Amino acid sequence: MKVFSKILLTTLILTSLFSCEKEQGKIPSIKFKSGSGYTSESNDIVANSLFKIGIDAYKAETRDYLSKITVTKSINDDEAVEIFSKNLSKSERDTYSYEYSAVAGSDSDETEKYTFKLTSKNGLTNEVYLTLTVQ
Repeated sequence: MKVFSKILLTTLILTSLFSCEKEQGKIPSIKFKSGSGYTSESNDIVANSLFKIGIDAYKAETRDYLSKITVTKSINDDEAVEIFSKNLSKSERDTYSYEYSAVAGSDSDETEKYTFKLTSKNGLTNEVYLTLTVQ
């Protein structure tokens, strides 16, 4: 009976070890700032006009934290070019806000796609983007 108990116990331990799945974790939260002065959705924009895009970001889990923000720009669906990147400091790891200001292009019907990508310490990412069409 002791042998049977040991075999049963060993089987239960091995089963629990191999059946545990690693938790995927929650992706960090990122959203556009809205309100007066902010461009927060895809839209038409007047040529050569000044615009401002803002984001607010939050960590999603206690054990994970925000580690990096990257902003890219693509014109007319060409390859995206990095226009801003920052490894976040300890004081920015729970919440982070960023504002990007620029002047729209001058070519009518040009599209400018801005992507804001947030990465957590554990490598989880979330991104938001918008496309501005020059008029």
